[in-house]
Amino acid sequence: MRGFEIARGFEDREVILPTRGTKGSAGYDIRILTKSGKPKTILPFSKMLFDTGIKACMEDDEVLQIYVRSSVGIKKGLTLANGTGIIDS
Repeated sequence: MRGFEIARGFEDREVILPTRGTKGSAGYDIRILTKSGKPKTILPFSKMLFDTGIKACMEDDEVLQIYVRSSVGIKKGLTLANGTGIIDS
């Protein structure tokens, strides 16, 4: 069964499960958790690690791939440290 749920230990946080922004979206929008609930500023050339509070459910032969949305990468210069996040089942 595919889907997302709140990860253990995050039940009391304001976790937002991934959603598709539009009907034609290629993937899901994943949001980070912040302690204050307010947007987080990432300074140029800095690195940050964020919690999402989500758990992905997938079949044994599937993989979850995480990419930065192309417009965010170009407009904001935001990238993943390893280029693409790969999560095995």
